[in-house]
Amino acid sequence: VERDEISLQIDVQGYALQTTELRALDNVREAFLCLNDPLDASTKHRESFMKSDKTPTDIMNIMDITMRRLVKMSKKLSTFNELSNEGKFSLLKEGMVEMLTVRSYDSCSTNELQGTGQLQVPAQYTVSVDMFDKLNAYCRTESKTRFMKFVDALHEDVRKNELALNIMMLVVLFTPRLAVSDERDRALVIQHGAGYYVLLYRYLESLYGADAKQYQAGLPTALSLLRSISDKSTTLFKGAVKPEEAEPLAREFFKTE
Repeated sequence: VERDEISLQIDVQGYALQTTELRALDNVREAFLCLNDPLDASTKHRESFMKSDKTPTDIMNIMDITMRRLVKMSKKLSTFNELSNEGKFSLLKEGMVEMLTVRSYDSCSTNELQGTGQLQVPAQYTVSVDMFDKLNAYCRTESKTRFMKFVDALHEDVRKNELALNIMMLVVLFTPRLAVSDERDRALVIQHGAGYYVLLYRYLESLYGADAKQYQAGLPTALSLLRSISDKSTTLFKGAVKPEEAEPLAREFFKTE
């Protein structure tokens, strides 16, 4: 073993996670298991996942299934269950598209991106970034560019780390929103959002030691871009999907006409 390798091992070991942090990571893993549930024969719109060339309708139906799993995931979190029903609803409604953006897209490799340019998520949930080219012509180019900037803001190793991306989704979920008006709910959202932000950093520290700062450096930019992506995404599917072919939950977030 080279001297530099020994030094790195010592440095990383100095950032070992505490018992409470390990338990918190286990809780995150447990909550997110449902997002990787297999698609059995009874799964509605299962065929949309299986297609290699997905239509805008397929993409909306995939989003509908993923949204429902994100709701299920949230309900498994003790932190989420501390909120009032109104607070829970507001967080999910305001943060859903941002979480979908982190979760749903892959195959973003392009000369305009640094590194591999790929979000590493299970294959059954991947949708090529080229899907933007099939959507509303009035906003697809801007939306695609904004998404690519979001991916580029994340360190390559973070993009490949599913647990890191899952914690990032919880940072997104527990972002203070104007729609969360109850003071107790707002205090809890701020508290837990900060907690997940620190947990992400500590998790990266346990992997990379002092270098964790550079791995998390792009997160504020990425989070800001996520908010922008969500704000501008409403009309992405307008005119590209027939209303009767889209599932109700997806239609709550994306206009079709």
